[in-house]
Amino acid sequence: LCTSMRMSIIYKKEKRLEELDRTIRTTHIQLEFCIETFDPNAKKFSETKKELYALRQSVEEELAMLREKQAKALEEFKDTEEALDAAGIEFHHPVDENNEEVLTRRSKMVE
Repeated sequence: LCTSMRMSIIYKKEKRLEELDRTIRTTHIQLEFCIETFDPNAKKFSETKKELYALRQSVEEELAMLREKQAKALEEFKDTEEALDAAGIEFHHPVDENNEEVLTRRSKMVE
């Protein structure tokens, strides 16, 4: 994958983790409420919470792998970056492109 695509995927995975954390908190609150009120759905929420934790672990592992690959790709890009700078060729660094993309996404969300 190219650097900007990988950064985009990393961004999406980070957002997915945030979403999972919110869902886990909500499920935990529902589970506690069910336990306090002796609701028979407590087991359902308990199972859901376990599934969410497993999914979160999976997304975390994918994110860690993507971050490692990204770090390696950026390290490998340094030689190219230095050659472009030495030749006086203007270019947009992949990290800068990604930052602009993230800012654009956030500004669209705010609108």
